[in-house]
Amino acid sequence: MEKQEVLDTFGKMIASSVRDATYSQFAKIENGSLNSKSAKLLQERIEKFDNDQLESLRMIVRDTIDSTIHHFLWMIEQNEEYDLIKYTDNKSQFVSLRDTSDGLYGELYTEDGWIEKYSNYP
Repeated sequence: MEKQEVLDTFGKMIASSVRDATYSQFAKIENGSLNSKSAKLLQERIEKFDNDQLESLRMIVRDTIDSTIHHFLWMIEQNEEYDLIKYTDNKSQFVSLRDTSDGLYGELYTEDGWIEKYSNYP
C-alpha cells in the first residue's frame, strides 16, 4: 500500500468512524430517535429552539467535533514519542502517518481535505 493510500484510508476512517458517527449521534438526539434518558432530555430542550438557534447549535456541534479531531491530530504531530502507524499485512514493516503527512491536523481542511472528500456532513 502506497503511503498516500495509507493516509487517505486513515482520513476516510476519521471522517466516517469519528466525525460522522459523532455528528450522527447528535442528529439522532435532535430528531428523537436516540432512546437514552439523557438523549430524551436534550431532545426536549432542542424542540424549543427556533430555526436560527437550531442552526447555531448544529454549527457549534460540528465545530466542536472538528476541533477535537484537529487537536488530537496536532497532539500526535507535535509529540515525537507518539505516532500513528499502519503495519503491512505481515506486520514486518509499518508506515508512519505523521511522516507521510506534512501536517496531520491540516489534512482535515481545504477542498481536498478529509472532511470534504469523505464526510457525509461537509
